Amino acid sequence: MIKPGLYAIGNPKPSSPVIVSCNYKYTFDSVRKELNGVDCWILILNTFGVNVWCAAGKGTFGTEELIRRISAVKLDKIVTHKVLIVPQLGATGISSPEVRKTSGYRIVFGPVEAKDLKEFINNKFKATEEMRRVRFTFKDRLKLTPLQFMQNIKYYFIALIVLYIINLISMKSFSIALNNSVYQSIPFVIGVGIAAIAFPLLLPVLPFRSFSLNGILLGIIYVIPLMMFKDSFFISESLLWIVSYISLLIAMMTNITLSFTGSTTYTSFSGVLKETLWTVPVSIVLAVISIITMCII
Repeated sequence: MIKPGLYAIGNPKPSSPVIVSCNYKYTFDSVRKELNGVDCWILILNTFGVNVWCAAGKGTFGTEELIRRISAVKLDKIVTHKVLIVPQLGATGISSPEVRKTSGYRIVFGPVEAKDLKEFINNKFKATEEMRRVRFTFKDRLKLTPLQFMQNIKYYFIALIVLYIINLISMKSFSIALNNSVYQSIPFVIGVGIAAIAFPLLLPVLPFRSFSLNGILLGIIYVIPLMMFKDSFFISESLLWIVSYISLLIAMMTNITLSFTGSTTYTSFSGVLKETLWTVPVSIVLAVISIITMCII
């Protein structure tokens, strides 16, 4: 992260353009690199180190923060105009009428990619059709996967601990419980991989608009062949235990796929809220019931 505030690029004057961005350092460095030779200001919002696209989808690159930052840096004392260039990918989080009504600044939405900023500014804030086109290619989706996998691998370790406690309750042996738990947890680390890596790559072909439903679908597809090798993972023969185990696994995968809602072109902020409000409670209830059932069987 970098500190939110107003930064000078080159030797800006009071009449120089103001570009709004986030405090994710990689984004800031990319924008600054593309603006080499351009005298301008960059107004950095506090998105808690999240890029513009994701932060707008989750509400942190938003109207209130923009208005607050304009006031905090006393922008009206530094520039003589009333125009802000906001990234097109941040549009879902910004209400132009509200910003103008509250602060007096007019919003102009810039190009999708930072590499087009210089041309956009030199062209008097006019974007070509190509600048407005949003692409989300296989390569773009692949870039999401390493971070998502590392962020969500914690679920595997949580599952390992939970399974160890469950086994310890029923077996009363530390070594046997640990051995069984390690084998039983292997499908969970594979599940993290499927949800964090395969899911974004498969987005264009998955049937549902809801990320959670697509997560459930991937989970079901995954457990079908998994059950053919259940003996290899020390999975109980009890049908109720198996159902609880599968439910816990699918609940985990669903929550991981839900985390992509703010990282793609497929959803809006309202869509994120709507999906989160039913997915999280259902997943928690399902996980709790599954754990309790596995403990008492």
